Amino acid sequence: MKIKIYKYTCYGDSGVAIKFGTKHSKQEWEEEQKEWEEEGFSTYDDTIECIGSVTPDAKGIEKLLGMVGGET
Repeated sequence: MKIKIYKYTCYGDSGVAIKFGTKHSKQEWEEEQKEWEEEGFSTYDDTIECIGSVTPDAKGIEKLLGMVGGET
């Protein structure tokens, strides 16, 4: 079994934000998009895409992804 890695590209008034994460992050991003749409904001240009996968024994993958995505 492999862990899928996702890239989230979000366009907003301040510019473009790019984040990386796993299926847990993907779920949070989808919920965030839904909330924004309910508030009348557009998420049309935003994308969530699978960019690859790693084996489950890849230690610290969430921390690594946070560092790559600018989140610590």
